[in-house]
Amino acid sequence: LHVFDPSGNEIYFGQKVQICDGVKGQLDVDTNASLPLTNEPQENVFWEEGKNAPLGIYKVQVVLYTKRSDNVSIPFTVTVYPDKGETKTFTGNIEVVSSRKDIVIFEYSENGISYM
Repeated sequence: LHVFDPSGNEIYFGQKVQICDGVKGQLDVDTNASLPLTNEPQENVFWEEGKNAPLGIYKVQVVLYTKRSDNVSIPFTVTVYPDKGETKTFTGNIEVVSSRKDIVIFEYSENGISYM
C-alpha cells in the first residue's frame, strides 16, 4: 500500500511515517515484509489520533513487490475510511511484480471527501 499525501509525501514500507501540515501519517504494518507470511495480508495508513488528516488531494496505489504464490493475478481490496464523507472500497488484481497500480485519487476538504 502506498499513499501520497497533499504535500506529495509517499507513505509505504520504505517510509512508514511522514509529516504533512504538522500531522503525522503512518503505515502501521506491512504484513508480508517478514515472517510469518499470510495469504491475507493487511496494511493500514492512518493519521494521528485526535487530529484530522491534512486537507488536500491524496493518491492511493498498490504495488506488488514479490509474488509469494503461484497465482498469476493477486487480488486486493482497498478501503478509504474518511472522518467525513462516503467510505468507498476498491477491488482489483495486480499481476506484474514491481508495478504500481493507481487505485484512487480523492480530495479531503472541510466538507469531507470527494473521489475523482
